[in-house]
Amino acid sequence: MLNWLKRKSPNERQAQTIYHDIMARMRRPKLYEEYGVEDSFDGRFNIMSLHLALRMMTTADEKLRQAMFDVFFTHMETSLREIGIGDMGMPKHMKKMMTAFKGRTAAYAQALEQDKLTEQKKLLKEALKRNVYGSNADDVSAKQVNALLAYTLEAYNEYKTKPEEVSHVA
Repeated sequence: MLNWLKRKSPNERQAQTIYHDIMARMRRPKLYEEYGVEDSFDGRFNIMSLHLALRMMTTADEKLRQAMFDVFFTHMETSLREIGIGDMGMPKHMKKMMTAFKGRTAAYAQALEQDKLTEQKKLLKEALKRNVYGSNADDVSAKQVNALLAYTLEAYNEYKTKPEEVSHVA
């Protein structure tokens, strides 16, 4: 309750700034209107997880990566409480979300670690279809998936060249 009295470490402050950047990116209408991502709690979680995974993969500082993870899941817990998940159901939901995040991060990392761009794109496209579109993947056009793939690669390259910076996204 009195957390505002606690002084935050530089990593916590940076992680909060990165979280707000991810939130701004997640709110881009083109993700939902043009790329076919479902505009729902799950769809937004998938996009936020994508950006957090890319950020964590391109950040060398282990303490900052942990702070990003902590900030993200603290906010996820708050969001779950706001939609009515109570204390008894919270551990189950948080475990499910953390497991999903871990699996998504591993899939994105495996794809992006490929040396050949064609293999990288192929694996990343499969991971995006499975993790972002999920059961709606059959309803999404190849054009939409390719647009999300290009968006993801652009974000990854941006984070890779400027890992500690935060873009000011509108």
